[in-house]
Amino acid sequence: MASIQRDRLRIFINMSKLISIVVLSSLVVLSGCNHKTRAASRTISASTDASGSHPGSADIPGPVMVTCVSATDDTGTATPPACVISAPGTSGVVKIGDKVAATAAGNVVLTCQGKGTLACTAQIEE
Repeated sequence: MASIQRDRLRIFINMSKLISIVVLSSLVVLSGCNHKTRAASRTISASTDASGSHPGSADIPGPVMVTCVSATDDTGTATPPACVISAPGTSGVVKIGDKVAATAAGNVVLTCQGKGTLACTAQIEE
């Protein structure tokens, strides 16, 4: 009788260990699935030349940050060119390296401000 109780106790202890290992392994796997993946980013470009303005645009699914990455011209004037960003919740001139926050889903439109032939790019960080 004592050996049967000992065997049952041993089986109970081993099953408890096995269940604990399975639970801990599952938690590790599930916590890995729960973290947010690295934010995606997209680049949009715009230009202005003798034939007119050629804006860049992109649809956004929700709030994002938009950075003016570059703005160039061919005049060499002292006033640097800039990005003009229009998005839900924001609209205006953005200097190179500066960021603005779009507050909702919608459309981001990029145009360039300056003189001469212009090119500008902006990065959308979701």
